[in-house]
Amino acid sequence: MLEHDWAYGSKGYALKGKFFQVISSGGDGASYQKEGFNEFSLKELTAPFLV
Repeated sequence: MLEHDWAYGSKGYALKGKFFQVISSGGDGASYQKEGFNEFSLKELTAPFLV
């Protein structure tokens, strides 16, 4: 997806003005609960980034 002169580079404007949030948690769903290892859901952790 991130090819030179498509997404970046001197001619790469395909993603200009766009915002993407990509998450790779590395943990299972149970880890992202109030009682889980991380103590917060992914929705709670990413709330500051929602627009």
